[in-house]
Amino acid sequence: MREEVTVERRPASGNADARIEGDVIRVPLMAEEVVAEKRVVPKEEIVIRKHAVKDEQEVDADVRKEPSDVKREGVDKDRISEERIQDR
Repeated sequence: MREEVTVERRPASGNADARIEGDVIRVPLMAEEVVAEKRVVPKEEIVIRKHAVKDEQEVDADVRKEPSDVKREGVDKDRISEERIQDR
């Protein structure tokens, strides 16, 4: 008397363990395959800071002028008159 073996191929059931169930032996067949995937990984970091900057700029424009009368006490009035003439 002899024993014969029958091999039946089935799609994988997700179980990767070999097991014996009575007179049936189940052996999962493994294959290597390349799995390419993209992942988000930190590469670098940027730091943004905010700071105040004082800027000066010359502007050439017409402005309104208003005459002002200044009263000074204890000062020679002739000298004030000469200063007004020089300012014009």
